[in-house]
Amino acid sequence: MKKSNESDGNGNPKIVVPAYSSAYDDVYSLVFCNFSALGRKAQVLTFKKHENGNAGRLEHINFILQASPHLMASAICPGCHKNTVTHFRVKDSRLVACCEKCKGKCGSAAIYPISFETLAHPDFQSNESQKQLKQLFKSVLGLPDNPEPQTIYSILKKSCISQN
Repeated sequence: MKKSNESDGNGNPKIVVPAYSSAYDDVYSLVFCNFSALGRKAQVLTFKKHENGNAGRLEHINFILQASPHLMASAICPGCHKNTVTHFRVKDSRLVACCEKCKGKCGSAAIYPISFETLAHPDFQSNESQKQLKQLFKSVLGLPDNPEPQTIYSILKKSCISQN
């Protein structure tokens, strides 16, 4: 994926959003079923990008990987009831969402970002923790139980537009 030469004001390149194409629905479907496979797939496709359609597939995978840390949740923080959720922590075997301001009130608990990358975090590899994490993400992002690939694309695009 090409990055823009423009900066977002913080020195980071702006994320270029590719046009949606249903030809890459399988890539967006991987977000919730096997996020860690996207990074591996990107590495393989980098070397094969000149083969039938791999350049476009790589562009969409890179878009997902670059946009994931900038997800915009729609849920309001249960702690302050003011700000939108940006992080979560594990409390008594439950996942609890919080905003940027409230994350400091979590004491020594590990804090994780609302980012699809977190789906591949080693702390959440059991089937039960993956199930809880996916449910939390769908809830705070306002996604249905079985989001369509185009819905996932739209969430990522919205996050990039607000970031740029």
